[in-house]
Parts: sequence; C-alpha cells; structure tokens
Amino acid sequence: MVRCAGSPGKVLFPVKQNPGDRTNSINFLFDYNTFNNQFLDTYPCVNAKLIDSIFKNTMAKECDVNIILINPASSDADLAAKFSSFGSRAGFVLLNPDTMPRVLAILRREQFPYISFAAVSEGNLISHDGYFATCHAIEHLIRISGRENIAFLNPAADFAYTGDRLKGYRDTLRKQGLPFREELVFTQPYTNENFLSFVQSNFQAGKLDAVFAASFEIGRKAVNALKSCDLRIPEDIAVIVFFDLPEFSTSVPTISCVNVPLESIASAILKKLFEMINFGFRDDVRVILKDELIIRESC
Repeated sequence: MVRCAGSPGKVLFPVKQNPGDRTNSINFLFDYNTFNNQFLDTYPCVNAKLIDSIFKNTMAKECDVNIILINPASSDADLAAKFSSFGSRAGFVLLNPDTMPRVLAILRREQFPYISFAAVSEGNLISHDGYFATCHAIEHLIRISGRENIAFLNPAADFAYTGDRLKGYRDTLRKQGLPFREELVFTQPYTNENFLSFVQSNFQAGKLDAVFAASFEIGRKAVNALKSCDLRIPEDIAVIVFFDLPEFSTSVPTISCVNVPLESIASAILKKLFEMINFGFRDDVRVILKDELIIRESC
C-alpha cells in the first residue's frame, strides 16, 4: 500500500510495497483540493495510473513511494522543513504544479530534486504532447474517415487542462481548409440531456458527423449516451477519445483513442529524479513524449 501522509488513514492503492529497507523515496505532492479533484475523482486512471506505473517500475524496487498532502496554510519555512525531513535521497513529483505555484517555487529555490508533470513555463518538466496527438486525431477524422463536422467535447467550461488539445483541434481544421465553429465546442456542464440535445440538434441539421472528446471522463459519458439513442457509431457519428481506458478496447464498437504513454513517462521521471539525487540538482529538465493514436472501430 502506498503511504499517504498528511491525512487520517491511508489511500487504498492496487499495489503492494516491496519488503526490505529503502533509502530512496519518491514523493507525490498534492494539496487537499487537487488530491480530491485530480486523484480520487479520476481513480484509477491518469494520476493514479502514473503513480502505479512508477511504483511497479524496476528502478523503484528499493524505493518508498509516498503521497504527501500539503496544508496550504503551512508557511514556506514549514514546507521546506517538511521536504528536508525526507532526507537527501528524496525526489518530489508535482502532478498539478499550476495549482501549487508556491510549492514549486520552494522546490526550485531550495534545490530539492523535483519533476513537474503538467506543463510549466520554467523548471523541470516531463510530460506528453497532447497538441500533436490531437492534430493527428482530427486529421484522421477528416482525411481518413471523411468527416467535416467535428465537435470538440470539453469536460469543463474552461480549458485549464485541455487548452493544448483545443489549439490542436483549431489548427488542424484550419490546415485542412475547414472553419472553426464555436457552436461545435461543447463546454456545458455535462448531463446526458445536455449532450444528447447538443448532438441531435446539430446532427439533424447536418452539422455534426464526428466528436473528439478532450478527456476520458466526458468521452466515456458521451459514448454511453450515443449508444443509448438511435445514432450509430461510427456510421452516423465517428468518435475519438483523448486517453485510453480498458473498456474502450472491449466495447461494441471498440473506441479509437489517444493513448498517453504513462509507463514511459514514469520511467523518465524516475531516471531524472535519480540522476539528481545521485549527481546534483538540475532545473533544466524538459522531456516531452509523444502520445499514440490508436485507431479502432469507432472512426
């Protein structure tokens, strides 16, 4: 069980710790809000799957893997002392650095070995190229599947985590000579009623023949909603979802998706953290891995 410090009890996790003494530790830092919103709400995907991939990696064999919950009321000095208490062979991972800029600043200033997963303009970053994958997905829908009326399904009213995907969508439409139509960007609070009203009104008007879901949360819901009505996948509506789920490869029809290489990202994070632990702090790590477009029956 991965230890969760900073809250009562422990977070259940589908791995077991290896026996034996360890001197290294990899510590995932969350505040209470991001832990609930980005870890628990998406379990067992994304953040949880990345942590699981790190834990199961052979480089982490002699390593503690901890989830540390940060109290936002803590002072800078208290946080620095907390991070120091893990010893000189500790590395830190920020999966959502945009929500904890003060923590990121402390890690950089005090030169603790760290890696950010989500995009940051400066400092250490290991992540994936959602822009390129989205371009590839939209191009496939246009050039291979012959679709010209492609909706962009966003999981929220803002684009905090999907801005690169929206840009890839817009840029590819323009590159392929198709207009960007604001009315085909779905940002409403998701309900089946809202989504099906959006789909059916545009489909009946001849304005919709494909959807690109910018996250697995809205993609899963959209696929299930489409199956519940009279629209056929892919004959009426082609579908690609950003982020693969096990159910997508077994559903009828199977669902095309963008696969984020979490195992490769986990290996890169461990490699760079251990390099810093063994050879000294760096603040210039920039590794971006390519996502993979997996074509199945839905497009």
